[in-house]
Amino acid sequence: MLYDVHAHLEFDELYGISLNQLVDEALKRNMQGILAAGIDLKSNEFVLRAAKSYPDLILPGFGLHPESIAKNPVESEKCYEFILNNIESAKALSEIGLDFGCSEFSLQKNYFERFIELSISNNLPMVIHTRKAESQVVDILESHRNLKKNHVVLHCFSGKKNLVKRGIENGWFFSIPPNVIRSTHFQMIIEMTPIEQLLTETDSPFLAPFPDEVNYPWNVSYSIKKIAEIKGMNELEIENIIQKNFERLLKY
Repeated sequence: MLYDVHAHLEFDELYGISLNQLVDEALKRNMQGILAAGIDLKSNEFVLRAAKSYPDLILPGFGLHPESIAKNPVESEKCYEFILNNIESAKALSEIGLDFGCSEFSLQKNYFERFIELSISNNLPMVIHTRKAESQVVDILESHRNLKKNHVVLHCFSGKKNLVKRGIENGWFFSIPPNVIRSTHFQMIIEMTPIEQLLTETDSPFLAPFPDEVNYPWNVSYSIKKIAEIKGMNELEIENIIQKNFERLLKY
């Protein structure tokens, strides 16, 4: 059984297939759970519709990407209001975080703090974007003492070993994308991180296992294979542990 803790399902033009076709194929490939991520108002609305249409596979994650904040600060507040109004439908806050590659950094930080408080008050896990701001994100998360340790997923984390170590000590999850087969950095994270703190993701349609290909949620199988290889375990064992981790994160 396969689980994807971070996928963007609204990109029909990149997938080249409809959502219905994607779901059918995912089920054929023994996928049991996809946590869909919202990045702006339109995608959050899509996530909610998709989760209602395919409740046996798709779980809704509502979020506000730092790039979306930088591009459209006005719409970002509308997006945040949408999330508040639909918070009872959310399985997670995804994706949220900080990105030093974008402008409006102070506004990004403001929203990040608000989402952390939303996570705490609504008992929701967070899938967190940290690009070029890994140290700042870890510092901010550590400053919230009442944040549950198993409510943090550092998605596609590019931080140095000392930051990975801090994440491990804090009890946070690290999600591993399919391009781990060619990324020594993600391989290092697998080596360092206890198996109970690993999850699989695709960030689909991005981060495909091979260059210039479209990524699909079922490509978490590549992540499973590499985790098994590095941990010296068989793939079925890894699948079962990832399932337990996914269920523990999302409480279902």
